[in-house]
Amino acid sequence: MSNPHLYRRFNLLRLGGIPPPKPVGGFVVGVPTKDVRTFQTENPTVAIDGVFSKLVSAEELDEVRRRLQIPLGTDLKYQQSRYQANAEKMKGNATFEWRNGNKYWIEPKGYNKPL
Repeated sequence: MSNPHLYRRFNLLRLGGIPPPKPVGGFVVGVPTKDVRTFQTENPTVAIDGVFSKLVSAEELDEVRRRLQIPLGTDLKYQQSRYQANAEKMKGNATFEWRNGNKYWIEPKGYNKPL
């Protein structure tokens, strides 16, 4: 049986000030596999970073920021990386699940170093 979700890690980096950007937290998102496959079929030239960027809404990112206590006006860079493990097995229950079936595991500041 295939995995019901595909996972991606996002590191949140605060822009501005003295470079380099400062890590302020991150998250792992699990997007339903069927949604990823459908998007890839309809948009075959979009790289995987773009797929996840399109399938994670601004509202979902706002909820992540709220849970990490990052003010909405903060200028952030979202840096993606592969997450090949099954987050549900590795991390346990999701921090929250969005109405589209996306699942989120919040990683506080310092949990994961930027790439």
